[in-house]
Amino acid sequence: MPRSANVVVLEDAIVHSLGRDRFREHMFRSPRLALNFMKALSVRVRHSTGELGNLAFLDVPARLARKLLDLAQNHGVVEPKGVRINLALTQSDLASLVGTTRESINKALSAFRRRGLILMEQGDIIILDPDALRELSS
Repeated sequence: MPRSANVVVLEDAIVHSLGRDRFREHMFRSPRLALNFMKALSVRVRHSTGELGNLAFLDVPARLARKLLDLAQNHGVVEPKGVRINLALTQSDLASLVGTTRESINKALSAFRRRGLILMEQGDIIILDPDALRELSS
């Protein structure tokens, strides 16, 4: 079947491509590769299931809070003010990551700023109160 997804990188990346036939050939020749691939797929299915649950049961602010905490953990830089998410993300990017509209992200970010949970500085988001974001996301 044709591929079911596209990929957009958030940082500079080197991308390699492996065609379907060559991939299958490698899988048949290397049981270890096949096992590791199945493990990776299992992790992805588990992650996708969690994301579907988030979309179904959490509102936009809760989903955004979870995503900001995740981005801070994976791309954050600790500084005196808080944790700076060291990625150039637009509100549209965040909307895509959270499964909503740019307008909804704008409203949620504004509410987070008013509550003192985050700070917007030079296009970056700085998390000031991760505990409050965690509470919002549960």
